[in-house]
Amino acid sequence: MAMETCLTVQHSDCEPTDQLEQIRQLVENRTSGRIRGLCVSVEGPRLVISGQTSTYYSKQLATHAALDLALQLVIQNDVVVSA
Repeated sequence: MAMETCLTVQHSDCEPTDQLEQIRQLVENRTSGRIRGLCVSVEGPRLVISGQTSTYYSKQLATHAALDLALQLVIQNDVVVSA
């Protein structure tokens, strides 16, 4: 089963795409791929993580993984927790 992932940047002065890819990979690794439809995007000063997972623990892991690399961005975790 292929994992759907996306990376987007809303403004040209935001983090470069390779930085977003590093963050996405770290989130995916730390959560052991448990976030379906993982999307990491930059919207102004915010790094937005979205997708769906079955546990709040995975959502928390995603936030902490992003914090390790997104030094000057506010983290917005929009991951939905559902069965």
